[in-house]
Amino acid sequence: MLDVQGRPVRARVAAIGPSGSMSCATDEKGRFGLTGLWWPEFALHVSTDDDRLAVQSGVCVGTKDLRLVPEPAAVATIHVDGAGTSRCALFHDGVRVEDFTLHAGKPARVVLPAGDIRVQIYEGDKILNESRFHLEVGEHLEVGYGTLGSYLKSGSS
Repeated sequence: MLDVQGRPVRARVAAIGPSGSMSCATDEKGRFGLTGLWWPEFALHVSTDDDRLAVQSGVCVGTKDLRLVPEPAAVATIHVDGAGTSRCALFHDGVRVEDFTLHAGKPARVVLPAGDIRVQIYEGDKILNESRFHLEVGEHLEVGYGTLGSYLKSGSS
């Protein structure tokens, strides 16, 4: 993982498949490796602490020397009320770019590409809630789900 000047970047790297995700961090040289992937093809979602993002869809198992350069992005913080856990999947341009476990009372902060985002909250194969929102570069949006339905709260970072 390199920045636009070719310097190594510390980042979170996630492989997003049709039914979940696996993640790791880059090392001091910006390198990463994901092992044990169970999908033949997946999307890579790379996010940095300063809200930069690189997403590459259609990556195949065994791909080496993939060059990704994180660009300025947007942020969504997802909340769920109640108790327990649910899965959350986020889609951009029809590609699943995030898939993670959402814990009630513990917001999940996610760096996302600007544009239209579709959210699915689900258990197993059952979708419990689905919504859409739009993000601009630099925007921070709070998205909540719970007994009163869903809510959105927008702000700039």
